[in-house]
Amino acid sequence: MRRPFLTVVLIAAGAVAVIVAAGAIVVATADLNALIGPVADRVKVATGRDLKIGGGVAVKLSLQPRIELRDVTLSNAPWAGGPSLFTAKRLTAQVALLPLLSRRFEILRITLSEPSIALETDVNGRGNWEFAPQPRGERLPPATSDSSKDGGFAFGVGDLELDDGVLSYRNGRTGAVTRVVIEHFALQARDGQAPVNATFRGVVDGIAVALTGHAGPLSTLLERSAPYPVALDGEIAGRKTSVSTKLSVKDQGAVLGDLQLALGDSRIAGTMSIATLGGRRRLTLALTSPRLTLADLAFPAAAAGGVAAIPAASAARTPANRRIFSDTPLPLAALRDMDATGEIAIGELLLGPGRRAERVHLTFALEAGRLTVPAIDAALFGGSVAGSAVVEATASPPRITMQLTGRDLDLGSVMASSGVPREVHGGRTAAEASLSARGDSPHAWASSATGHVSLIVGPATVINAKADTSSTVSQLTAAIDPFQGAERATELKCAVIRFPLANGVARFDRSVAIETDKLGVALTGTIDFRDETLDVALHPSVRQGIPIDIAQVASLVRLRGPWHDPRISIDATTSAATVARLGAVVATGGLAALGGLLVLGSVTQEGPCAVALGALARHGDDSAGKTSPGNVVEDLRKGLGRLLQR
Repeated sequence: MRRPFLTVVLIAAGAVAVIVAAGAIVVATADLNALIGPVADRVKVATGRDLKIGGGVAVKLSLQPRIELRDVTLSNAPWAGGPSLFTAKRLTAQVALLPLLSRRFEILRITLSEPSIALETDVNGRGNWEFAPQPRGERLPPATSDSSKDGGFAFGVGDLELDDGVLSYRNGRTGAVTRVVIEHFALQARDGQAPVNATFRGVVDGIAVALTGHAGPLSTLLERSAPYPVALDGEIAGRKTSVSTKLSVKDQGAVLGDLQLALGDSRIAGTMSIATLGGRRRLTLALTSPRLTLADLAFPAAAAGGVAAIPAASAARTPANRRIFSDTPLPLAALRDMDATGEIAIGELLLGPGRRAERVHLTFALEAGRLTVPAIDAALFGGSVAGSAVVEATASPPRITMQLTGRDLDLGSVMASSGVPREVHGGRTAAEASLSARGDSPHAWASSATGHVSLIVGPATVINAKADTSSTVSQLTAAIDPFQGAERATELKCAVIRFPLANGVARFDRSVAIETDKLGVALTGTIDFRDETLDVALHPSVRQGIPIDIAQVASLVRLRGPWHDPRISIDATTSAATVARLGAVVATGGLAALGGLLVLGSVTQEGPCAVALGALARHGDDSAGKTSPGNVVEDLRKGLGRLLQR
């Protein structure tokens, strides 16, 4: 029994040896360097580009022979910024042996070492990968396996690998450049009927990316016979990421159906389509998210393309890393490149520590660089927020207008989001903002903001926190409130913040006020959004019938400096004059019956909150007449009445 088996093995081994030898003879006797010229000619006729193989062609014989091309270059479009569209230090093709006997290259794997791919578009959107049509009268030599006709080879390609490469993409309209560092990329597809698998590891605009992908057979995609399944899994910027969808290719574009995206803790589902209509791309979105965290969408600053320089004068007072409004330009120019419509619904939107919105719903339309968001609705701070916005990206500089209204907001949630956490009972809050601005960054918007802002707070019990002498809020409260620390809670009657904005500066005179059951505070001064500084005077006064010591009276408290570190001071001259005036009253015996305690007059006939609401009508609106002061004040008065339950 052993002899027949050994005979078969020996015959098979001999056959393999003969085949290997025949293949080796074919490869060894073929002058592959002689093919460089004909291949370059084919490429030139087909693309209009020059293909150069500066290092020649080498062959390494084995059961799967390898052909190496060194210093490969494909020239760029005449209008492009660089001389080459593609370069590679080495291109290695691993070839199937048996097909070589019929002079057919079946390439099992192509490996590119240190490739550089420079993609770009011109101002009209034409890509440098769009090759010139074949010149009139010229034809490509026929591709055939019959070497007797043209001495050429037929080709078939399998897997592809790239190592240590760079890919860049430059948008000719905006000048924006995307840079991809390719540590390793592999694409596996044995034939058109086999599934496609891919892996990528590298860095995209400073963001580390490691993904593994799986897709259906290429024949399904090319035939458009059914939706083409695509799935990705891995990490982006260290966050677990997965994407799955079914791609349907249409005559004018493509549709991503059954889209499922997970990034960190965020989840998004829906459909997305892109089509070319009238020469412009149009994107259509319908997305839902049970949970979306903005931190998951925030990537390293290097990915944003750098930070604009800050003027020396502003930087001296407010360091860039302490700014509330970032100088980093937003990619508004991208709004000019396509049109879009869409609807987005988010169950829970995590804005940041202590800030969360629920039931967020918005619709938008982008047309010729004008983004319109007609409706934004959300449950926020225990109440509801609604608004609208328009961004005109084609303007120079870009312009933005927005309207925002908040109803039945919870004061404790608002304070916590502002960095002043307190236990609060009650305090229904109404807010309104109507603003316009220009520029391409949050700081530019804040520096040019024009319009008005208002906030009205109703009765509340605020539990006094343990004194923190390092806290600006605690220092400020101590400076204006002689009762601070003496009682467990402060009974807030009302608070009003109402000021106009003109070119990034808010100036107000007693249109900001706070009233408690014991005192009232009216504010005058300036808040500068351009360099994020303030200079505000606080005028405290005690309610009639509330006793205090003379030494506790501070007639004028000032808060000034950068937002991140304002300084508190007391106007000693004004306070001394007040104390002297009250002391004279005591000296004459007018209040002697109070045993050395003083009673200041009532804050005002109406109170600081009512004065604050009427201040705009008295002093006018600096928002370029975009709002009717009479209507605003009347609306605010009604709102205050509802909040105070009057």
